Amino acid sequence: MLIKPINFRQLRLNSPAYSDRYKVYENVRSPFIYLIDNYETNKRFSLKGLHHTNKEDCATALQILEVIGNNDFPFHLTIEELVRKIKDNEPLILNDNSCYDWETIKVIVNKHLVQTMKGSSARNMFSTLNRITKDQPVFEWSAILQWLKKYHSVEERGFRNNLDGIEQIRLALNNQDSFEPEWLKKENLIEQRLLHNQAKSKLNRYASTSDLGDIRGIPTKKEAEKYLNEIKDEFPLQHWCLAMMLLYGLRNHELHHIEEITSDEPEKGNLYGWVYLAGSWRTKSKFEHWTFPLYP
Repeated sequence: MLIKPINFRQLRLNSPAYSDRYKVYENVRSPFIYLIDNYETNKRFSLKGLHHTNKEDCATALQILEVIGNNDFPFHLTIEELVRKIKDNEPLILNDNSCYDWETIKVIVNKHLVQTMKGSSARNMFSTLNRITKDQPVFEWSAILQWLKKYHSVEERGFRNNLDGIEQIRLALNNQDSFEPEWLKKENLIEQRLLHNQAKSKLNRYASTSDLGDIRGIPTKKEAEKYLNEIKDEFPLQHWCLAMMLLYGLRNHELHHIEEITSDEPEKGNLYGWVYLAGSWRTKSKFEHWTFPLYP
């Protein structure tokens, strides 16, 4: 048997009867004290730094459980930080509903969006964030789901936009605390995205224009060359612009910010004949990058 309960009586310590959620164990292959979370299908983790052979460390482990009780364990704190906070009677920020409010979440997510997205790409995310902060649903997945369905049907684009915004909330909180909140799990969002895709697909199947609505008229190389040859002499600038956009897969506005690569630059990962695309405020892309010709 790899794990066994710590014998607190042998250590002359009282057993932690105040926590139904966590049980304290020792692992015969490790010197550290282990906790088993009964609420999370016997999830097991160690209190690294606290040894099960040390009576004082065992007493500290019991003190930790006395403070935490049946709340989620604060994994964002190291054991040293946790022990210090308990010793100094500082409040612990636990992963439960009580440690969140929507105004605080708005600040966290705003910072996350500014750091990870360009303003134009994050516009819908900010809209979702502002609306959910105004409505302030309670921190339970059932309430978040009810809010999602309040403004849009599952097949609508607005539903998908709000779903994308809520995913950014989950990512921002996860990046800050190193765990996602119980009321906003990734698997719940994935399930709703699948339902949205299925509903949208069903809606398009019965639409009168569904056979044409999603088709983009991208010409073949042969068709493009024929058209470009016809306008080359009369419209040289338009000819060059269209050819470059087709060849390098450029957006309209990117065409005005490209720079040609005139020699091989293996240290940058690009070659002669590629083009450089600026990032930041100059194009829709957040970062600079290089692109190669689609046709040789």
